Amino acid sequence: MAHGNVGPSARGCIVNDDSGQHSLRERDLQVSPGDAEKVVSAIIATADPQASPLRLALGSDAYGAMHRALSERLAELEGQKDLAASTDEQ
Repeated sequence: MAHGNVGPSARGCIVNDDSGQHSLRERDLQVSPGDAEKVVSAIIATADPQASPLRLALGSDAYGAMHRALSERLAELEGQKDLAASTDEQ
């Protein structure tokens, strides 16, 4: 059973403290639901340059974030459909 992996958040986690040393702030770490061994296996399985995806969603959290972002982009594009067609030659 995977317990998750701790990794840096998108905000970054290395900071300078008063001593001039770099340190990790605990609040900038997040727990990923992923299993590191499964992630490595998935990366290796998709490493074929002929068949590898442009973006690889590893983990349900990554899939959800990518799905939301792409859905928003698609909705924005759909809003331009009539305008795009209006520039076609008749």
